[in-house]
Amino acid sequence: MSLLNSSYDPALEPEIRHVFGDVYGPFPTALHGPSAFANSDNVVSDSLFRPNMDLRESDSDDDHHVTATFELPGLNPEDVEVDVSNDCLTVSGEGGSSAEHREEGYSSRQQTYGKFSRTLPLPAGTKPEDVKTAMQNGILKVTFPRNDQASQDAIRDLKKMSHVAAQ
Repeated sequence: MSLLNSSYDPALEPEIRHVFGDVYGPFPTALHGPSAFANSDNVVSDSLFRPNMDLRESDSDDDHHVTATFELPGLNPEDVEVDVSNDCLTVSGEGGSSAEHREEGYSSRQQTYGKFSRTLPLPAGTKPEDVKTAMQNGILKVTFPRNDQASQDAIRDLKKMSHVAAQ
């Protein structure tokens, strides 16, 4: 079962961003890293390709790492760039995907294409050589060591917030 609303219409994206931009100001690229949708004038482009990503933290005590898995259907490794700098991981590239649905009496086809960029914060002090990548059949896996102290601090903060909310 998909949690995504299948009635989403990409053609409405520029209008939605325009309305929210009027209310909340420009798209906050400084907070979220480079945006796949912002050009040099900080105006939203029509590029709608945003690959799915799954983030998993290892559970074992002897293996402390995080794996980010990106779905990049139809892309080859040479179409994708992975950059590690300033305690951030940025995966970027250019490509797209298409889907076709056929039933009796009609068929539909959707295509998305454009540049994309996803930026994730890394644990402080992560070195580029600590980050491992592998890509096969349009699936990019990026593995990096996890910072146990940062994880413990985040868990402690969440427990404090849930305790305060319960009162």
